[in-house]
Amino acid sequence: MLHYRDFTRDDFDPAEYANTIVQGAESHHRMDISTALGKLSFNVDHLNKQLRDQVATHYEDLLEQVTKLGRLERALLSVKDSSGTLKASFERVKANVKEGYKQVEAQSTELERIQQSTEILRRVRRFFSLAKRITAAISEPEDSGLSKAAITISDIEDLVSESDFSGIDAVEAEWPQIVAAKAAVIARGEALLQKGLDAQNQADVAAGLQVFHNLGQAAEQAKKVVDSKIQAMVESCKSAFDPATLGREIKASTHFQQMLQVGYPKFLRLFQDFSSRFVTASPTTGGSSGSTPEASGSDSSVLLKSLSVFETAYLRESFSRLLDPINLAFPDRPLGGIRPTPSRDDVDKILRACSRELEISKFDAMLSKAVARNVSKAINMYAVRCEQIAATDASAYPTLGVASAPASLVLNVEIVNCLWHLADGLWKLRDDFDSEDVSRTLEDATEQLHRLIFNIIEPILSHIVREVEGSILKIHSEDFLRTGSASKAPPRGGVQQQQEGGIGAYVLEVGAKLRWAMREIISKLQCGDDTKDWVQSIGVRILNFFVQQASLVRPLGGDAGKLRLTSDMTQLEFALTQWTSGVGLKMEVAMGDAYKALRAF
Repeated sequence: MLHYRDFTRDDFDPAEYANTIVQGAESHHRMDISTALGKLSFNVDHLNKQLRDQVATHYEDLLEQVTKLGRLERALLSVKDSSGTLKASFERVKANVKEGYKQVEAQSTELERIQQSTEILRRVRRFFSLAKRITAAISEPEDSGLSKAAITISDIEDLVSESDFSGIDAVEAEWPQIVAAKAAVIARGEALLQKGLDAQNQADVAAGLQVFHNLGQAAEQAKKVVDSKIQAMVESCKSAFDPATLGREIKASTHFQQMLQVGYPKFLRLFQDFSSRFVTASPTTGGSSGSTPEASGSDSSVLLKSLSVFETAYLRESFSRLLDPINLAFPDRPLGGIRPTPSRDDVDKILRACSRELEISKFDAMLSKAVARNVSKAINMYAVRCEQIAATDASAYPTLGVASAPASLVLNVEIVNCLWHLADGLWKLRDDFDSEDVSRTLEDATEQLHRLIFNIIEPILSHIVREVEGSILKIHSEDFLRTGSASKAPPRGGVQQQQEGGIGAYVLEVGAKLRWAMREIISKLQCGDDTKDWVQSIGVRILNFFVQQASLVRPLGGDAGKLRLTSDMTQLEFALTQWTSGVGLKMEVAMGDAYKALRAF
C-alpha cells in the first residue's frame, strides 16, 4: 500500500526527508537505503502510470481545454490593447480638464473677489447715503425729523454690524459723526419725552417714545423714565405723608376727624394699598435716600398708632349702627304701652347690619376682629333683651287642652323662633369669612343664642312631658278587671269619663293633650331640625314612661284586661304617630328602641 501523506504536506522538505531515511539506515544496515530508493522509484512509476491513465481517459477533454486556452489568450491580448488605448485617452482628457479647471478656478476666484468688492462698495455707498439722510433729518425744524434720524441711525448700525468696514478710511472717518448724531438724537428724544410728560401732552410723549422705538431702546428708556418718576413720586409722597406731621394735622383738623370717624375703613384700605404699591413699585424698595423697608414699616406703624383714636371712634359708631335695629325691635317707649314682640323681620335687619359691618372691615384682619367683637356684643344685647321679656311665670305653662295658648306662651314661642333664626343667620354668615378670629367670635355668639333658646324652650317641653305623664299616671286608676267603662276614681270636677270602645279615658286624654301641644306650640316653632329633635325627645320620653307604668299595672284581670291594655297601646301609638307626622317624622324611625319596646310589651 502506497503512502503519499508525507509528500502532500505544505511544509514538505525533500532534504529533510532524505536525511531522515539516511539516519535510519545508518542505525541498521545499508540495505535500508536501497529499499527506500526502490520504494520511491516504484511510487514514481506508479504515479506516472496513474497520470497516463488519467490523460488517456480524459484525452478529448484536455484537447478541448487547450483549444479554449488559446482562444482566451487571444481575447486577453485584445483587452490589453484596448486598455492601453483607453489609458492614453484618459491621460489626454485629464490634461485637457486640468487645464480647463485651472482656468475656471482662477476666473471664479476673480469673480468672487469682484462681487465682494462690489458688495462692499454698495454697502459703503449706502452708508454714506444714510449718513447724509441723518444730517438732513436732524436739521429739520422743531424735532420733526427726530424719528427719521433715529430709524436711519438704527439702519446704519445694522449695516455696520453686518459688514466689515475695517480698513476703509472714509467710513472710519465718518463714524464719529454718526456716534455724535446718535447722542444728539437720544438727548433731544429724552428732552421731547420729558416735555410731553411734564405738559401731559400725549403727542410729544408718543413722538419721544417713537424715537426710542426706532433706536431699539423703547423698553429700557420707558423703564428708566418710569423708575425716575416713581422715585420722584416716592420722595414727594414721603414729604407729603410724613407720619408724625400728618398725625398732628389730622388731630388738629375737626373736618379730618369727622371724615375719618365715618370713613375709617376706606381710609385704612387706601393706606394699605398705597403702602403695598410703594413697596412693590419703588425701584429702591423704600426710597433712595437711605430708607429701608423696616423704616418704612416703622413710619406706617407711627401713623396707624396716631390714628388709633379714630379706629376707636369708628368702632363706637359701628356698634351704634349694630344696636339701631335691636333698639327698633325693643323700643323703650312702646306705642299704647304694649311692648311688641320681636319679629323675623327685625332679625333680618340685625343680620343685614352685622353682615354689612363685617363686610366693610373684611379687608383688614385686626379691624375685622374688632368689628366681630362688636357684633358679638350686639347679639348678646339682643339675647339679654329677649331674656328680659320672656315669660317665666305660671301663665307661660298652662294646662294642656285649654281653648288656646295664652299670650305669654305665644310670646316665648316667638322669642325662640327669632333667636333660632338669628343663630342660623349668624352661622351662615360665619361661613362667608376666612378669618379664624371672626369665625370663632361668631361661633361663640351663636352658642350663646342656642343656650338661651334651650333655657326658654326646655321649660315648655318639660311642661308638655309633665302634663302627658300626669295623664298616663291615671292608668293606675283604670279597673282592668271590669268589662265596664268606668274608672276607679272620677277625673277632675267629679265627672266620671266613659271609655269609648274599650279604650281608657287616660289614653284619650294623652292624645288630646298631644294634639293641643302640636297645634298651639310645636306647629308654631320655626326652628328647623331642632323642632324635630324636640318632638322626638318628647315622644321617646312618653313611650318609655308609658311602658314603665303599664308594666306596673296590677291586676290586669286576664285576657280581657290584656285586651283593654292592648287597645290603649294602639290608641297611644296612633296619637304618637300624629305627633311625629306633624313635623314630617315617621314614628317607627324617630322613636327607635322606645317604639320597639312598646311593640314588644
